[in-house]
Amino acid sequence: MSADPFEIVDVHMHAWWTGGLEALFDPHAPATLDEQVFKDTLTQMDQLGISRGVLSGPNSVTAEWCKRAPGRFLASWMPRLGPSHRDEEAARFTHAIEIQGFRGLGELVMQYAGLAVNDERFFPLYRICQERHLPVFFHTGLNGPDYYREAPSFRVSLCDPLLLEDVAVAFPRLVIVMAHMSYPFTERATYMLFAHSNVYMDVAGVNWCLGRAGFHRLLRQVVETMGADKILYGTDQMNMPQMIPVGVNAIREAPFLSEEDKKKILGDNARKLLGIASR
Repeated sequence: MSADPFEIVDVHMHAWWTGGLEALFDPHAPATLDEQVFKDTLTQMDQLGISRGVLSGPNSVTAEWCKRAPGRFLASWMPRLGPSHRDEEAARFTHAIEIQGFRGLGELVMQYAGLAVNDERFFPLYRICQERHLPVFFHTGLNGPDYYREAPSFRVSLCDPLLLEDVAVAFPRLVIVMAHMSYPFTERATYMLFAHSNVYMDVAGVNWCLGRAGFHRLLRQVVETMGADKILYGTDQMNMPQMIPVGVNAIREAPFLSEEDKKKILGDNARKLLGIASR
């Protein structure tokens, strides 16, 4: 672990697997852990002082990462992208919580199946999270360049954070986390932070893929409007653990953030929201 006494919490990590995106469509199917990504992710966490990470991916791979590195990750469960049997998915999720120790839902990426975050087929899962005080992590905003080659049904319009208004109203005690600062909808996401006390955002992905100046422009806009209390650190390292230090340093070296703001974003906000104690 880093000599830095401050412990970082990364709320957006992925238990990466070997193979393609098919695993996202049925995350209940067995998948194979990518050994190198697992080892390199833990190495980066140790070097940077990241004490805990919220982890999602194919559910069997998520469980395996948690088993191999006890105490380092909070497992977050993934449903099928287009749940045709809502009661069956709800039962699976309940079992994962009670028997396997899963402590959240998502990152939900139903947009890959051409569905929006306010699709009511997912509402039974949101209800479970509200009742059990578990967070839900939603993909909002961007995808990668030429994404349609691997995800032809994905549309960025399905990732508009204003679609979460229906969810926030239906489930006013549900902890909602909007991923990626909802870029290119960051201003709309900032409104959601203002309008709904149960909505938060993470900085994952945009803290390394947009470049330092582009990310700082977005982050400064949000902090100047809403302060730092509802912003969470995340990396979205996927199969690129080398991006973790890029994301962390983009916060540490932001000249417009106070030291208090940096500590809030890098860990204090997540510990408070997720009930994580310091190690």
